[in-house]
Amino acid sequence: MSSSCKRLIRSFNPALCAAVASIALSACGGGGGGNEPLPPTPEAFINSGNYEATAGIAAAGAQHSAEMLLAGVLPINAVAADAPAGNYPCIAGGSMTLSIAGTVRNYSAQSCQTGEAFLASGSISDTVGQSSGGHSLTIKDLVFRVGDSAAPLQTLNGSVAASLTAQGLPSAVIADLSLSQGTRTQTYALTMDASGKLIIVLQTPSLAQKLVYTIDPQSTSVKVSSRGDGSSVTIVESADGKSYTLELRPDSSASSPTASKTLSAAEFEALLKKSL
Repeated sequence: MSSSCKRLIRSFNPALCAAVASIALSACGGGGGGNEPLPPTPEAFINSGNYEATAGIAAAGAQHSAEMLLAGVLPINAVAADAPAGNYPCIAGGSMTLSIAGTVRNYSAQSCQTGEAFLASGSISDTVGQSSGGHSLTIKDLVFRVGDSAAPLQTLNGSVAASLTAQGLPSAVIADLSLSQGTRTQTYALTMDASGKLIIVLQTPSLAQKLVYTIDPQSTSVKVSSRGDGSSVTIVESADGKSYTLELRPDSSASSPTASKTLSAAEFEALLKKSL
């Protein structure tokens, strides 16, 4: 069983498909006389030509969401909660500088390697106790990568209101974040409850409409919907985790899929590697 594919549903660290195909809505043609023809029915935003790619984009967004939340709270975990202002070494290299002004703790990364992530530069301000979750974070130009040392660096900006578990992981999260890599910037509105259920609203240059979807660790499927017209693709994991079925529906009222495709775990994994 592919562990990367398993993470799609279990812990929202998914596989990804190739870049989305461009979408063109049919234009209304004029008539030479008499009754004008009726304009064609607009094609659903998520349709038979792009639903596989759309599923991949959503899966990538889920993985990026997990990485952003991890990177956003790492500075807090890198320095003890009661530590005074100063410069502190990170576990695997680099350092983190902490300054304190009242209830605001300001962290600045200098090539900080935590073992889980590399924080090259940037800052995070943590206002303790000001949000219902216990931490209100403002992230400014945080240049980071998670996991593979060969992965490209990305830049994170935005805000997070969150509580942290005893292990230092984020829970009960509300976040508005932007993620930049090269010339591409994506925006994310994230809401995660204590059970780990994550609602993602993703805006990416690859798509004209926002995608909305929920990652539930207790579920074996993810429904990805267009915020514009309700068309959707549902990703269903097989019981043994060896395959994924993509189901296309043209709107929210459709009970049965109008198209479907099953990918092996290896195919799903290959899609991930093409696009991350």
